[in-house]
Amino acid sequence: MAELHVERKETNVWPWIIGGLIVLALVLWVIFAAADEPETSGLAETAVVATSDAFSGDDGTPSAVTAFLQFADSQATTDDAGLAHAYTSTGMQRLVATFDAIHERERDAGTVSSGDVAPRLATMRALADSLQANPQSTEHARHAREAFLITADLMEQMRQGGRDISQTAVAELRGMAESIRPTVPLLDQIANVRRFFEQTAAALRSMTPV
Repeated sequence: MAELHVERKETNVWPWIIGGLIVLALVLWVIFAAADEPETSGLAETAVVATSDAFSGDDGTPSAVTAFLQFADSQATTDDAGLAHAYTSTGMQRLVATFDAIHERERDAGTVSSGDVAPRLATMRALADSLQANPQSTEHARHAREAFLITADLMEQMRQGGRDISQTAVAELRGMAESIRPTVPLLDQIANVRRFFEQTAAALRSMTPV
């Protein structure tokens, strides 16, 4: 009987290996692409609100204003201030964003009463940055006092421009700003800082509309 010769068919595994490597490369690309996207910390998000997103509030209030009002209502404690003065710096940065948003809205409406808002806001922003740039500085109280006095000036400017802010409220803000003693560590005056933010928020809420 003749012996049948059966030839084994070899399976080519290389297409499967190459296909698997391609799939693996795609998966790794997706993972690393997602990991490379910058993450924004909570503090960074709250420190500065971009004016391009300043008018997204559902009630017409600039979102930068809403963010500051929420910050002022947050009941931050002395511990929140920390050696880096994150609390005071964040509040000042949010005030900058607030005035920037209001100024932008007034500029678009053609009702800006003064052209010196931008330089004042630049000064406030630099003062806020200085609080965290050098935690060991002895100038923090002086910087906060100067920024608060600028805030009172801007509120007075808006009052004179027809905003519904009482002269008494502006005077109280100025008095609170002047109560910050430059020679006393800012952390020892954090209660006054918190009251200043709260009083500023109250004055902003009195504006109709913001």
